[in-house]
Amino acid sequence: VDPGQVLLNVRGDGKGTIDIVKLHLANMEKLKKLNAMRLLPAHNGTPLDMSYLDEFIELSKGVLDGTIQPSSTVAGYGVPPMMWGGDRKLKRYRYGKASFVCAKEK
Repeated sequence: VDPGQVLLNVRGDGKGTIDIVKLHLANMEKLKKLNAMRLLPAHNGTPLDMSYLDEFIELSKGVLDGTIQPSSTVAGYGVPPMMWGGDRKLKRYRYGKASFVCAKEK
């Protein structure tokens, strides 16, 4: 969970983006079951409201069922696209405050 974006498989380590999104969704659902009051991620602004979990859950579901399409650019939150590896093929998905940057499927 990150208020800027979550980097999913930006290095292309062999796992498919869909598999990574499924894992992220499962993790968000586990966190939600904890019924915590706040989220305390390692960086980029803490504490976070629990609504971030709901937005990441909806983002994951939308990516998986195709109702959420990638943004026209990977740039976002003041970060230029070159930071994400130059000419590598990346895409960004967004829902509310939630955002993924991930490798394009081959």
